[in-house]
Amino acid sequence: MLLAALGALVGTSLPLRAANSPVTGAYPQLDTSARGTALGGDVVALTSGSDAVYWNPAGLLSLEHKEISFSYSDLFGLGLVKHTVAQFGWPHLGHKFEWQGDHIQKVNLPPPANLAFGLGWSAVTAGLDSRNYVETQLALSFAWRMASGTQFGLTYRLLKAQSSADSTADGTGSALDFGMQRRLGDFRIGLAAANLTSSTNWKKGRLQGVEIPEESDPLAQRWSAGLAWVPKHHPIAATFQGDWAGGGFARVQYGAGLEWNPAKVLILRVACRDRQDVLGSRTEMSGGLGFRVKEWQFDYGWQDSARDLGATQRWSAAVNF
Repeated sequence: MLLAALGALVGTSLPLRAANSPVTGAYPQLDTSARGTALGGDVVALTSGSDAVYWNPAGLLSLEHKEISFSYSDLFGLGLVKHTVAQFGWPHLGHKFEWQGDHIQKVNLPPPANLAFGLGWSAVTAGLDSRNYVETQLALSFAWRMASGTQFGLTYRLLKAQSSADSTADGTGSALDFGMQRRLGDFRIGLAAANLTSSTNWKKGRLQGVEIPEESDPLAQRWSAGLAWVPKHHPIAATFQGDWAGGGFARVQYGAGLEWNPAKVLILRVACRDRQDVLGSRTEMSGGLGFRVKEWQFDYGWQDSARDLGATQRWSAAVNF
């Protein structure tokens, strides 16, 4: 539906391809942070902020404070398709009661949290003249830590699509995602399954004089497995990730990224990814940088499309409180 709507809008068969997804079509898995764009999407084992809502909900447990973040991108730099994201992460640190002098005092427990919650909103808008197409996702996440230290998370997404050019592109749906992270010494492993269960319902209508029946379809499942080297008290982190999508793991992608913190306020990132999708096989490069200023963080990510499409740039801002 997304491809048909964009074709109606821009008068071309140009597909909207998720910047870090092997799947094209409705409700693609787009980046939700500039850090993810800079690292080529290889963050399933690294994600540790509010952007974990969409990447890997288990990563919400790495937060030490509440965090709200915003991200924006003009996909492929064409001025036709824009992506806006807002996310919120809340680690529930809990508390305990202890005697202080002659009375009982409630004391907040220090990190890490054993429970965490997340909320996310994502909107993809495509427009030309007065015609437009909008896909929105509202995400609710819950993460918990087992006694072994393994982190698990679930994200439930409500989906909605609406077009002013084609009523058959109007639809609703839902999807359930799962994530896991575990630290093993200087390494961290991550697993994520998107659209573990899902359903989409598309409106009945007419397209170019042809009656289009109401349609219900599941979204393509996606699996990701990552291994990250994140040594404590060291300025460098490295990650490797594989992604599979579709029935029988038909589409496979691999990528690797490097993150370097040369100064307290500066972070540099670079990644390379081998992609295989409807546009064929290719290698794409990405990179970016981040700045930390007290409780604020600002990030920029750039990714080459390696095709006739332009490069994608993404900006993010987050604050802890």
